[in-house]
Amino acid sequence: MRPDDLTGDVIEPDLGRHILAELAELNSDFIELVDESSHDDSSDSFMPPRQFDALRSLRKPAKRRLTGCAFALFDLRLQDVALWRALTAGEIRDALSETGCNETTQRKIKFFTLSALMYLRHLAEVNRFFARLSFDASAETLDIIKTLPLNQLRAIADNCPGLLRGRFNDLPEAWSELLKLAKRNDTEPMLPAKILGYQHLNQG
Repeated sequence: MRPDDLTGDVIEPDLGRHILAELAELNSDFIELVDESSHDDSSDSFMPPRQFDALRSLRKPAKRRLTGCAFALFDLRLQDVALWRALTAGEIRDALSETGCNETTQRKIKFFTLSALMYLRHLAEVNRFFARLSFDASAETLDIIKTLPLNQLRAIADNCPGLLRGRFNDLPEAWSELLKLAKRNDTEPMLPAKILGYQHLNQG
């Protein structure tokens, strides 16, 4: 096994091809959403400009490869247990209520966020390990989300479009490594161990 990549042969027996395909679809939708946000000068609502530009410069084959990296390219602040407790209690923070995007993009953000939360709630039931690994979610946050009914998930998505952002906004080195892997010409699925190492160091 190469140190920069855990291949599909390692993860697929446990996680299942359908889980990876569903996550890849979410990642693809997120990349499309980020691309569309460039039209209203609001790209920095998702990720730092340099990271955004690097993502948009990828060719289509690299973007397709990136969607299959076996963890979410987007972040819903799932390590912030206090925030999720507040959201569950109906407390909306002003910083999350606006994105600076135009009305059309903001509607798409809300729909995407709801879709991601619904999937995460499901995944927390069927494969908790992958929910934590792939979405960078704390166990406490997963416990919270598992109990939320659809109407409450929808309210959070509607009222907090600023909840959504890029996964590695605070880790430019990890983002650079990830895009470097996406540009490779081989066909192996991506789960770069080095990127996950950056992630866990960041939590410390």
